[in-house]
Amino acid sequence: SIHEERDNNTLIIILKKLYGIKNRHGEILQEQILTFANLINLNYAIELRKLSFELIDELISESTITQVFDKFINIFTQLNSVNESEFTIDLKNSMLKCMLKNIIKFPEIDKLYPLFVLEKNLTFKKDKLYVYGQINSIRELFTVYSKKDDEKCQNIIKEMLNKIIKLFEEIDQYEIMETCIWSLANYSNELPLLKQTFDLVMKNLGDLDFERENDEIVENPEESGSKSDNTKKTITKTVVLPDGTYGTVTQILDVKEIKKQKEIKYLRRFLLETTFYFRI
Repeated sequence: SIHEERDNNTLIIILKKLYGIKNRHGEILQEQILTFANLINLNYAIELRKLSFELIDELISESTITQVFDKFINIFTQLNSVNESEFTIDLKNSMLKCMLKNIIKFPEIDKLYPLFVLEKNLTFKKDKLYVYGQINSIRELFTVYSKKDDEKCQNIIKEMLNKIIKLFEEIDQYEIMETCIWSLANYSNELPLLKQTFDLVMKNLGDLDFERENDEIVENPEESGSKSDNTKKTITKTVVLPDGTYGTVTQILDVKEIKKQKEIKYLRRFLLETTFYFRI
């Protein structure tokens, strides 16, 4: 019995044999789908988890998808209490990929699940290795629901856009933010949502004077002995002069003002410090 077996190698042999008979005995195996979902955790070998995902993808149905997804969300929650590692990141990513693949098969599923997959792909701190998978997942979610014209799917699109707006300021990967702005631009088709999107972008852009500040902050010699929050600092900035050449200006600001300037929103930082561009 799979329930009683604890040896990984034995379980791998069992799952391989079950995978081989899935076409002939699919209905019987479908009844065991939660058993396969229970094998997806860090206590089991990577190959065993891979086989479990493959069986789930083959056997999942409209009647069992909710149970399987609830199990995944439960495992995801448990993993949040474990120190993040290559193994936890890979397992979370595999669950999200499995959920997306089956949302595409069964888009009529409750909105809770596409919103969960979207949220995790927006904010889940992954290795750069996974970033393009995250981008594709976000786009796929919008694509699958935009193909359907019924009210439920249109409402899910609206909920996903609202989720992006809600989490926008937490997105700390510029590739993901590019995709979010692309999604907001392409799927916001109501005036209130468009206005909300515009206001959000303008808020995160900040001052439209995009001068690049010199990172060097020179301490005011007269105040060098003071450690008070009111200590004055001299900041040198690079600016564009009226004739188009570069020059420098010097400002004396207190520490609080400097800290305020350093609290830059991610969107503004991406525009100033990365190869950020809009994929529209």
